[in-house]
Amino acid sequence: MVKKRVRTALPIAPAAPVTAPAQSPAKRHKLEWAGFIVSLATLITLVFYTVYTHGQLSESRRANAQTERNTRTSLEQASRPWLTVKDIHTTLVPGTERIQSVSVSLENSGRTPAIGRLSQRAILLPPIEVRGWQPLEPSPLDPDRRFVIGPSHSHDAPVDLPSALSAQWDAVAAGRLHLAIKGLVEYEDGFGQLRRTSYCDTYNSKTLHWDQCSQGNSAE
Repeated sequence: MVKKRVRTALPIAPAAPVTAPAQSPAKRHKLEWAGFIVSLATLITLVFYTVYTHGQLSESRRANAQTERNTRTSLEQASRPWLTVKDIHTTLVPGTERIQSVSVSLENSGRTPAIGRLSQRAILLPPIEVRGWQPLEPSPLDPDRRFVIGPSHSHDAPVDLPSALSAQWDAVAAGRLHLAIKGLVEYEDGFGQLRRTSYCDTYNSKTLHWDQCSQGNSAE
């Protein structure tokens, strides 16, 4: 005997649509304002963040630029040439205290060669003018009188003495006149900068040495 299954379809009622509870106009107005305030706060936060980030970026750029300048300056100071007056050599006439010749020794104490030009002059001045002397500017730099001084080397530059020195030597020896030297050196430092060294000295006939003037001595 074969049993048969009988399927019976049961009617299912459709689900009732779910509807949100109706909101009052006042509540809906509050929700709209709350959304507006949140959006405005987000916008203000974004603006402040953008301004702050830009400020931080600008400050970082300034700091990096300053660090780069400091590094370059340190490199220049460590590597550039430095010219100073090492000594003033005086040669006397044999058997006398009269000056025969004078030369200024320039020394490069830096680490790179100094390439430049030199101008210097000598002049006879009364003592009163020496005390309040405004050092005279040297004659224009001669482009043909260029020099190269290597690191830890020196260069002797002869001084053209006044033609009246021989005739006025007794006045120099007695201190009524003073022999003064004023010089100017311009040289390149290898970093695109033009450096200057100036010097001013007067001859002391008692000690037979040169004394620096109260002004007119500098080294850049």
